[in-house]
Amino acid sequence: AIDVHTVDGGFVRRFEANASFGSLQYTSGRSVALDANGKIVVAGITFTYTPSYTAKSFVARFNRDLTLDTSFSGDGKVEFEIGGTDLGSDEVNKVGVDSAGRIYYTQPEKYQFVVMSPEGQQEGIRGGQGSDPASFGLPVGIAVSPHGEVFVVDTSNSRILQYQTLR
Repeated sequence: AIDVHTVDGGFVRRFEANASFGSLQYTSGRSVALDANGKIVVAGITFTYTPSYTAKSFVARFNRDLTLDTSFSGDGKVEFEIGGTDLGSDEVNKVGVDSAGRIYYTQPEKYQFVVMSPEGQQEGIRGGQGSDPASFGLPVGIAVSPHGEVFVVDTSNSRILQYQTLR
């Protein structure tokens, strides 16, 4: 669910985001970012417990009225299986958006960040395991500046890496 509050903490309304993901029984948001048009990008994990346990990572984009933005991947979300019960393999951790609407998200256990088009198509991947400037030890955070730089927090290598946006 997405709860909307005033700046001083007063409750305004609740949007039940879980219903947007069909039969999935539990949704856990991990990160949120806003694009230049005020659309809300959420990354996280969904879990289904019946008939067997499955987990998926997702990136979803909502309009300002909290409806799914169907111009993003046709239904407002991109979902992909997480390998079995191993939450690390394809788990989406943090998300950022550049001024052109491209979405960037980290996958720490794959030692990478991924770039998606404003329409929800994968445009590129950067990273790999290591400590050289093209690799990551554990990319746990991402931010995109108004000037087009992408900053990635690489915790295991105790550094922040700066990249130009992919064009």
